[in-house]
Amino acid sequence: MSDKLNQDNITPTEEPKESQEAVKKDAKGLLESLRRFLRELLDIRENTDQEATKEAIIADIPFKGHTSWILICSIFIASIGLNANSTAVVIGAMLISPLMGPILGLGMSLAINDIDTLRRSLKNFGVMVVLSVLTAYLFFEFFPIQDESSELLARTAPDIRDVLIAFFGGLALVIARAKKGTIASVIFGVAIATALMPPLCTVGFGLAIGNPGYALGAMYLFIINTIFIALATFLTIKLLKFPMVRYVNSAKRRRIARIASVVALLVMIPAGYTFYNVFQESMFKKQAIEFVSATIGKYQFTGGGRYLDNFTTIEYNEGENPIIELVCMGNEVIPANIIASWNTMLKEDEDYKRLSNAELHVIQGAQNEQGDQLKYINELYESQKNQLSSKAEKIAFLEAEVTRLQRDASRQKQIPFQDISAEAKANYENLVSLQYDNAVITDFNKIDTLSIFEVKWKEGIKQSKILAENKRVHEWLKVRLKDTTIQLRGSSK
Repeated sequence: MSDKLNQDNITPTEEPKESQEAVKKDAKGLLESLRRFLRELLDIRENTDQEATKEAIIADIPFKGHTSWILICSIFIASIGLNANSTAVVIGAMLISPLMGPILGLGMSLAINDIDTLRRSLKNFGVMVVLSVLTAYLFFEFFPIQDESSELLARTAPDIRDVLIAFFGGLALVIARAKKGTIASVIFGVAIATALMPPLCTVGFGLAIGNPGYALGAMYLFIINTIFIALATFLTIKLLKFPMVRYVNSAKRRRIARIASVVALLVMIPAGYTFYNVFQESMFKKQAIEFVSATIGKYQFTGGGRYLDNFTTIEYNEGENPIIELVCMGNEVIPANIIASWNTMLKEDEDYKRLSNAELHVIQGAQNEQGDQLKYINELYESQKNQLSSKAEKIAFLEAEVTRLQRDASRQKQIPFQDISAEAKANYENLVSLQYDNAVITDFNKIDTLSIFEVKWKEGIKQSKILAENKRVHEWLKVRLKDTTIQLRGSSK
């Protein structure tokens, strides 16, 4: 009886222990299987041919003979594609571009302390840049069409996406280079060319049209992309544990290692700083777009006002005095208290904390400011017609807006003709009649509305007297009506 009780007491406690151990064993087996699967999925070290990779990268560093001519041809094709705003043509140029060699050489030589390869990479990198910019410059200098296409303008300033494309493009390229039995290397050059060719072409374009701002902006983008591609190569080579170059002289070995470490650090510092700045600018613009959508984007115009979202300007200015500029047209003015509430939201709302030091400019017209509206929209049309992504539609819109404003201005530019005629008759005894009309005049660059007066004098007055009287009347009308554009025609009856 006691044995039975003991069995009853032991069995229930032993079975749960065995079950727990079995569960733990199964869990460990599952985790080990998962770890093995992920290692096989993501580990690239086992299938890496280090010696062949190093030889292939070193072989692609020089620019001479066939490689130079391939680069020239690809730059010409890319320049044509950028000029024509054709993404397909630019991609075609990237397929044959040999730009990746010296940059991969820079990253690899820094990672393995190979000072000789570093020198060759720097020399050929300089050759690559000069040859590319010179080729693009000659194309844009002598090609008759020099439109500032959206494809070109997109390469005048770095964007967070450009940085990421450069980094992950370089990462993909060097990983593909390291794979055993890799396919034709020219295909992997597409990732590098995506980040490098368009900026180099834009540098040549900026020099050709005499716009140093475009050239400097594009060169800055090119340098940033180069740094991130080299950085991706450096990190990958380090991860794959390529053997370091050994020097017989231990002092030289230590010196080379220090030089490589310093250069690598100098590359990483501006790369990190630039990534931070570009990231901050991207986040600023993101919040600015959200702010515009939440404010004027939802504002209900009750009269003849209109918000021109195509001409919203967001300038980061590296965090110092950033500007958000909104443009409205028409006869309706947004009340000052509404704009003040927007400014308060800009400064105090936690959702827009990156915009706290931004200035909000709302450009708008009123019924008594039609001339200013017309002047502004004409200037806008002239300055931005080549920079609009869908130029035809927006230029058509601007032309229609110019016509409407001219029509409104013509209606509202009322001359107190009755008072003017009475004053003229009292002041000029020889005056017989006074006529007034508006004329729309164009020099095929811009359109103006002019006020034209015509006077007639009594017969028998000498021509010299008529000329003198015409001059007096003309000066009086300009002062009286506060309009220096008034024209006068005069003759005898």
